[in-house]
Amino acid sequence: MGRRRRFGSLLRAGFSVLGMLLGACSRADPAARLAPNPAPATSVRPTASSVASSGAAPGGGTSASSPHAARPRTAPEPTANVVEAKSAATLPGVTLGELFDVGPAGPLAASSEGVVLLTKDDHALLVKRTAAARADKLKIATLDAPQAAFFALGRGPSVAEGRAYWISHGRLVRRAFGDEPELEVLNDAARDGSRTAAAVSGGVVAVAFLGRPDQEGTSHARLWLEGKPPLDLTPEGAGASSVALTRVGDHLLATTIDGRSAMTPLHARTVRLEPNGARLGDDVVVWVGGPAQAWTETFLGAEGGRAWAHVPIERDATHFGLASVELGTEPHLDAEVAFVDYANGIDLAPVATAELCGRAYVAFVRPTASAPHSPEELVLIRQGENQAVTVANARGFAAVSLAAVPGGALVAYVADGRTWARGIGCK
Repeated sequence: MGRRRRFGSLLRAGFSVLGMLLGACSRADPAARLAPNPAPATSVRPTASSVASSGAAPGGGTSASSPHAARPRTAPEPTANVVEAKSAATLPGVTLGELFDVGPAGPLAASSEGVVLLTKDDHALLVKRTAAARADKLKIATLDAPQAAFFALGRGPSVAEGRAYWISHGRLVRRAFGDEPELEVLNDAARDGSRTAAAVSGGVVAVAFLGRPDQEGTSHARLWLEGKPPLDLTPEGAGASSVALTRVGDHLLATTIDGRSAMTPLHARTVRLEPNGARLGDDVVVWVGGPAQAWTETFLGAEGGRAWAHVPIERDATHFGLASVELGTEPHLDAEVAFVDYANGIDLAPVATAELCGRAYVAFVRPTASAPHSPEELVLIRQGENQAVTVANARGFAAVSLAAVPGGALVAYVADGRTWARGIGCK
């Protein structure tokens, strides 16, 4: 049966309980571990400055966008194909590498260089990977740091050109990996607890983020470019509760969702970087989904010149799953939607995408059974196909990130109170 919608204090209480569960698992408890702790390749120890506590968790106090009084209260019936993604021991074209216990649970991002973790005092620690001809042969270092240095539940950064970008205390900030580089404040009017999305086109980094809410609680998606004033990605009269950005061919593509308690429009538009800034294409509502919650997000994946938007959301009153919206090369009306149904609803529904082995892949978390509080699994699926491989099993996942590396990809995730990672090789 699908999950019932829970907002306000009840939703925040649920996140608090989940955060305590994720952080309370002991490393000595075999039931809390996904696998025996592998021998670390190396050890990374942050300096004292990188483990100091400062302020509240970046994910704290987040709430869904408040519905506007003028917004309609009924959603049109979406048309979608329902796909049953069947798990298998292997997935043609890819091979899973060794599983590594990276360190404490914390806001994370997989990158081409390794796993990036954010500390409470705004440092971006890089846990490096080893070089390998195939990604399933790489090894990941172990971070020697206490759990107290990290928020167990929070939004991970986006990574581009050796720097991490994230939201801290209402500011869009960035920092190069390590302890020495200074923290740079790029914009001081960002939405606390929200996510960033960074992409590179023509050697230029662009970062999409949510602006500070107005008096009605509505945020707009904005685009940051080095040395340029921020651009508004959200059209007049609309709002944004999540934003994604990726490169598609010779341009960028941005998607936003306007999360509401009755329906959730998915917007998409092209972004073409030019010497004087960026040229935005028309905003197109490519799909309208069901009700959203505070942690409902949009994600973008691409393969060559084609793109897909992914939103874990209710399909109807009794079904929940991953909606994959076919965007093609340019956003268009009446986009085709394929739904991968989950066995039940899931309060945190992590999703990550990357192009590896020449194909678009999606990693997502789903319940293993329809019973309440059932274990969860992280699965990897090739875009447009119904066969999935199980990457990991756990009592609960807090975050997932996927990044292309030479010879495949690196997947990193937070589960059962720890951060884990493994390589995915191309056959």
